[in-house]
Amino acid sequence: MPVYHFKTHYGTEIIESDGIPMDSTRQAWKEATRAAGEILKDIDGSLEPHREWRMDVSDDNGNVLFSLRVIPETYVPRSELKTGF
Repeated sequence: MPVYHFKTHYGTEIIESDGIPMDSTRQAWKEATRAAGEILKDIDGSLEPHREWRMDVSDDNGNVLFSLRVIPETYVPRSELKTGF
């Protein structure tokens, strides 16, 4: 059974799974989209402008098969957004 690795990047923060055996690339895609939705939901309003969030899914050889990306862009001064950026 193929093993798929899920790695999330948010700014300088990187979290990587040990690898998950799955029946197919299609199953890995479905899991990535499900997990990405859960992770983004848990960010709960703290996604920072111009700080990319990305999940890469690779095979056991390290080949990236697909990436899911969110790149928040703002067109207003940061002072108009919540503080802390």
